[in-house]
Amino acid sequence: MNTNKENFGIYIHIPFCKSKCFYCNFVSGVYDEEIKEKYFENLQKEILDNKLCKQKTVNSIYFGGGTPSCVNVKYILNILKLLKKSFNINDNAEISIEVNPNSVDMEKLTAYKNSGFTRISFGAQSFNDEILILLGRKHKSSHIFSSVQMAKQAGFNNISLDLIIGVTEIDYEKFIINIEKLKNLGLKHISVYMLMLEENTKLYIDFQNKKFKPLKEDESVTQYNKLVKILKNLGFYRYEISNFALSGYECNHNLNYWHSGEYLGFGVASHSYIDGKRIENTSDIQKYISTPDKSQIKKTESLMDSQIIEEYIMLSLRIKSGINLQVLKDLGFDILKEKENEINFLTKNHLISVTNKNLFVNEEYFGVVNSIILKLIP
Repeated sequence: MNTNKENFGIYIHIPFCKSKCFYCNFVSGVYDEEIKEKYFENLQKEILDNKLCKQKTVNSIYFGGGTPSCVNVKYILNILKLLKKSFNINDNAEISIEVNPNSVDMEKLTAYKNSGFTRISFGAQSFNDEILILLGRKHKSSHIFSSVQMAKQAGFNNISLDLIIGVTEIDYEKFIINIEKLKNLGLKHISVYMLMLEENTKLYIDFQNKKFKPLKEDESVTQYNKLVKILKNLGFYRYEISNFALSGYECNHNLNYWHSGEYLGFGVASHSYIDGKRIENTSDIQKYISTPDKSQIKKTESLMDSQIIEEYIMLSLRIKSGINLQVLKDLGFDILKEKENEINFLTKNHLISVTNKNLFVNEEYFGVVNSIILKLIP
């Protein structure tokens, strides 16, 4: 069941990078130009063959990866042009692209803006050059400022930045200075993620071999809480566990996910959620580019009512507004009745709040949201 009927999004996965970051376990990598060309040919075919959701109005499009900005700009512009021909795109749709600070120039940024992209997200990760090297990033901190400046000059008003914390200690004074500089350059949105050591990544292997030692979990939480206060003082309010925005600049595409809205995904390893069904594309890029019938690379799962309820609770508790009690009741779960004891315990200990319409996690306890979710799911 779609609990957010007013919104509908499209995600495009671009699995190409100039190099693999040491912490990354996404379906992405370094490939030659021949593979890239075949990939985009098949991506166009998948979009053209799609028969779903042709009548829906698309309110957001998101090009993620990988690094969409590391490929020839023509590939990106052609896919966006095809989407506009194939779907009913809202005139005010949010159209985002992920880029790296060292993989864009003025010409490329201007081309993105002129083709219809309205939002750009920079994978900055850190303002510390030593940490950037440790993470396997190929840009320097100076590239962050110059690339954001170029994006602003190219006409982008909605600029976002991704940061990773928990690697080592942060110089908070320098952090404040850097964010203020970027805010003056047009930064409107910040995503802050704690470092996760994923298996089969270089950083995980280095950790196993005692060549790398990140901050302890409690130290990371302390660091995160300090940054939350700093960002709040700078005008960036926390609307989701890891996301902060100036008022009016929340990421609509991601909000659609968290509100259990429907979306289509195109490309290797992409996911779709339509009419209570989850559709997953193959994660094998060779299979993706060599299978003529795109329906053969997809796996479909029809979600049971209990799964939909559980996912709605899990996703809703990630955002500031929390669970819409009536929506959850319409899905078949009266949480106030079924989880009365748990809710009494959580409210008594100030972990959650309940109003006539919503149940939400109090912001200072976002760090333990997973344990709260476990108490509230059926």
